[in-house]
Amino acid sequence: QEVTLAQYRALVVLTEHQPRTMAEIAGVLGLSPSSCTRLVERIERKGLVRRSPSPESRRRVDLHLEPAGELLVATVMAERRRAIQELLAGLPASRVASVRRALTEVAELAGEAVEVAGPLAGHAIEA
Repeated sequence: QEVTLAQYRALVVLTEHQPRTMAEIAGVLGLSPSSCTRLVERIERKGLVRRSPSPESRRRVDLHLEPAGELLVATVMAERRRAIQELLAGLPASRVASVRRALTEVAELAGEAVEVAGPLAGHAIEA
């Protein structure tokens, strides 16, 4: 199924730590609360996340990745790694280390976890 980059990034945030609140997701992604709510509603309808009442507070809702969300993130990360390795294979060995450093810096500047940055950034993601 296809997700937007923002939806994918929300899934990645959840892979790093679960559960997360809507406010935490909004903060990490730089979204307004209403935009985050719409984003989560869409990925919830796709069966990628689920919401549950927090055991800590009746006012708080926790977000959890569903197995389909975990699989999507793992699939995209594997494809990104494969694509990067394929690109790097075409370079002379003397250039590979400098290109890896540059890709890492670009990912950090973009605010993405280094592991998820890659040639698919900025496009709809299909798995």
